[in-house]
Amino acid sequence: MGYNGVVNAPDEDIRGLTRPQDDGYDMGAYEFRKEIPHPADTNVDFRIVLGEAIGYLTGWQQGTNPIGYAIRAAYLWQNGEYYVYDGDAAPPLCWVLAP
Repeated sequence: MGYNGVVNAPDEDIRGLTRPQDDGYDMGAYEFRKEIPHPADTNVDFRIVLGEAIGYLTGWQQGTNPIGYAIRAAYLWQNGEYYVYDGDAAPPLCWVLAP
């Protein structure tokens, strides 16, 4: 028996993404990967605008936000604003500029 009773399921999907990603295997060639927004992205539109970056940096200065996440928010804002989540990378480097 495999994971949760799944038998003969591949360890990776067609893209090479490790299975399972969340609670269990997905049917088909593509494993579902949860998209997680950066904590500075207050409206969850996968875009860090100036106000969000400043707000998160202010939170870091006040001791409520981690510096690595704050630097990543500033980087995303400064280099194009739009970002995507890379589930293969650890935070805060899991948020990368959108292609």
